[in-house]
Amino acid sequence: MTENAATNLNCESCGEEFSCGANVGECWCFAVELKVETSAELREAFKRCLCENCLGELAVEIGEKSDEEFYPKIIKS
Repeated sequence: MTENAATNLNCESCGEEFSCGANVGECWCFAVELKVETSAELREAFKRCLCENCLGELAVEIGEKSDEEFYPKIIKS
């Protein structure tokens, strides 16, 4: 695998496979805006990346985001 391609990872929370582009500077998670405290808590709880669904569910669960904010395409469709 080259360093110029996204990496397939398994979510630490649910085990689902997803594509992570952090190693090439283009990952979907870069667009997720969380408070510094929330990010720190998630880093403590999880050592590896989470898929978009799990990250969204956790953000909504802790009150960081509403369903509409995290899943605008799904809810408005």
